[in-house]
Amino acid sequence: MQQAEAHVGALAQQVAKKRLGYASLNLVDPSPVKLHFGKWNNRPVEPARVKILAAGFKQYGVRSWENPIPIVVPREYVNVNALSQRMSEGECPPVIEWTPAAQGKFIEIAGGHHRCAAYVHHIKELQDARTHILKRRERLLTAKHKDEEERAAALTKTDDVLREIESALSKPTIWQVEVIANGE
Repeated sequence: MQQAEAHVGALAQQVAKKRLGYASLNLVDPSPVKLHFGKWNNRPVEPARVKILAAGFKQYGVRSWENPIPIVVPREYVNVNALSQRMSEGECPPVIEWTPAAQGKFIEIAGGHHRCAAYVHHIKELQDARTHILKRRERLLTAKHKDEEERAAALTKTDDVLREIESALSKPTIWQVEVIANGE
């Protein structure tokens, strides 16, 4: 047990020496780069765990500034001067600035695979809910109703739900990342 703890401590020191800084990364659309999981943490994604995390996002909100996801990149792929040197608390730091050298390249994600999958799942659920609510709203507007007050109340409720969904979707789909230099 002590040997394992010593090994983990040594790895943490190595990572600290190679840390370039912190930034935010769009997990839904990371362009101009592509994300690659599995080089360091190659556990398979467990769908049940993803659903639990996504349910937590739905119930409690997304706190994407907590628990930065480590990414490993060649130094020349990022504008190092634009990185924050402190982990942000309460909000995400500025979005990572990729250099032209990063265009179309795969970026290694060293952890957080379940969080990323859950976050993308959460966004997809919100998009699906918006589609469903928009169809319901259209039906309310076009169908004949015996009781106009009932229709108006249903339309108001539908619009309220739609505003909540739109508000959630209007937030940037970013997560705080810890940027670590590769191969130095």
